[in-house]
Amino acid sequence: MTNDGEPFRRADALAAGVTDWQLRGDGYVRLFAGVYVPAGTVLTPPILARAALLVAPPGAVVARHTAARLWRAVVPDDPDVHLNLRSGTRMEVSGVDARVRERPTLVHRAGIPLTTPGHTFVDLAADLPLVDLVVLGDMLVRRGLLHPQSLVASADDATGRGARLARRCARLVRT
Repeated sequence: MTNDGEPFRRADALAAGVTDWQLRGDGYVRLFAGVYVPAGTVLTPPILARAALLVAPPGAVVARHTAARLWRAVVPDDPDVHLNLRSGTRMEVSGVDARVRERPTLVHRAGIPLTTPGHTFVDLAADLPLVDLVVLGDMLVRRGLLHPQSLVASADDATGRGARLARRCARLVRT
């Protein structure tokens, strides 16, 4: 396997001539069941997101805390990689928090499918308290990822758990 730090599947390593014994040795680190990186790889949010997507069902999208980190926003620490899954799919992998969401709005950033800044904000309204959600909204706006009016529009379209908080917090975000 290459030393570029990119995650890879066990099956791909075996096909490339790496043995299970070598994968369990000091040269590689197991991130998820059947997914590894070369030892010494800095585990950044993009690396962890790519690794989780290798074990996710087709159509999975990086979401919530992990998407916020990929948008370079600060959110409370959470050790899991967060994914949104298509309806009718499921995933149970230690270290991955996967939830079924209907048709998330997504974009690609550095080749990683993730929720848009507005959708990320709305999704996190179900998980974050008011102050943390306003801080997230402020950062997304300050980084030029969306306008305050777009954030309010995303929140106004929200339904389900956290929708009311999303609408309240979006209106508190500074312009």
